Amino acid sequence: MNRPLVDASLALVLGLMFIALASCSTAVSNKSGAMPDLSTGVSQAAVLSSVCTGCHTSGGSAKALVSLQDYSANLLQRKLLEYKNEADGATVMHRIARGYSEQQIVLIADYVSAQNQIQSAGK
Repeated sequence: MNRPLVDASLALVLGLMFIALASCSTAVSNKSGAMPDLSTGVSQAAVLSSVCTGCHTSGGSAKALVSLQDYSANLLQRKLLEYKNEADGATVMHRIARGYSEQQIVLIADYVSAQNQIQSAGK
């Protein structure tokens, strides 16, 4: 394989990933209208939790395998940690959860729960 071509391809892919992540870091306002401090991980949480929307919704859509609408941050965190730590688990959820650190699981759970609250307030 041509090494310069591989290096250029890798640089291109990494550059595109950086641009995609940067464009996903949209701020979410809270009820007071104030913007959250993005250094707290809000944008990272949005990117991490975007994986969930492939199968789950928070709006009760018929297309969702399981709606996350009524899940609190604590319940989501507990469930994701169970998937992560279950040694014999072989489902897609087990595999996905094992890819996250415990800190990332907390970010995901908090973000999804906050999105649920925002959607509920808008109804």
